[in-house]
Amino acid sequence: MNPKTNTVYVNSANENAVMVIDGRTNTVVATVDVDSLPQGVAVNTRTNAVYVANQDSNTVSVLTP
Repeated sequence: MNPKTNTVYVNSANENAVMVIDGRTNTVVATVDVDSLPQGVAVNTRTNAVYVANQDSNTVSVLTP
């Protein structure tokens, strides 16, 4: 979660995606495809970059605003 933007990021391993949720309205505002089997999400609150660890591919997807 990025408390500055009130945005929540949730990984969906079954869909190989990350859902972006507006924390004010609790609605999904975007779904972003990432690599295989995303397992962890971290947010840099200063830059709003989102880092997603992908287990099956041993990669990290970086989502930038």
